Amino acid sequence: MDPLRGYSEVRPGPNPAPPRCYRPVGMDGGPDPVRLLEDLLAGGPVDEAGASEICDNGVDDDLTGPADGAARQAPAAIVDVMRRLADHYVALGGDPTDGPALLGERAALAGMGRRGATSVGGNAYLMVAGEGVVCVNLARPDDLAALPALLGADVDPTDWRSVERLIGRLDSAELAGRADLLGVPLGVPGTAPTRPATVTVGGTSPRCSDRPLVVELGSLWAAPLCGDLLRRAGCRVVKVESRARPDGARSGPASFFDLLNTGKESVVVDPSAADGLEAVQRLVSAADVVVESSRPRVMGQWGIDVEALVDAGT
Repeated sequence: MDPLRGYSEVRPGPNPAPPRCYRPVGMDGGPDPVRLLEDLLAGGPVDEAGASEICDNGVDDDLTGPADGAARQAPAAIVDVMRRLADHYVALGGDPTDGPALLGERAALAGMGRRGATSVGGNAYLMVAGEGVVCVNLARPDDLAALPALLGADVDPTDWRSVERLIGRLDSAELAGRADLLGVPLGVPGTAPTRPATVTVGGTSPRCSDRPLVVELGSLWAAPLCGDLLRRAGCRVVKVESRARPDGARSGPASFFDLLNTGKESVVVDPSAADGLEAVQRLVSAADVVVESSRPRVMGQWGIDVEALVDAGT
């Protein structure tokens, strides 16, 4: 039974794409995606020459460096990993993709350029702390609201000079610890773990479909991009949004939102209503893959037991 049957707020994504005939990701004896991901996370030699050649051809050369100075080459490690990920994506059944170019799509469509110590999107900042530099990302309203607790002072989040002054008085390690407790994205250069992600192998799904169902619960850029890549590889992707807090990308360039969400089905739910929660739980239970980027507590609020789903093969 179609998990969307009987649900009233279902609509196709913008400009629905025609059906494609790609081999579903990871099927028919293709490469083992878990092994590929583990290898990439483990690091290794970087193809500096290959990365430099890609950068010399114009990839992201307008996004790195000071706003009023010369452009800088994108880090070779990032370019090399994106290239290899794109190659693996094709090997797993996706269509040919320019991996490094994916990082610059949003900026290109929005007419953005490099901004020095501020991210291209304008929400992440490199700031000088008491000992060293920190990078803090304040893309969500909740992140701004958490600034007084992060800084231990009654500060107006819009008073940027005061925010900078308070950060300068605090140790970077102390800021990182507070940020972890508050759920604020903050990093200290040079302290990232060598394996920034973990791979958990769950149970085997009893379902077998030529067109796997992907439920996309994320928003903005990374999660919708993952959903789009899976759709282009032959999956059926259903985008789920909260009626109270729709995808923030809707308020940005329409061309960028359409680029990431073309061809997906879209469901809008009210998480404060029982039928809204039931609709999400029904979708997730039927999914082969769930794409989400929320804080751990959010999935619990939706009534979703992540560990149980992984154990069941999702």
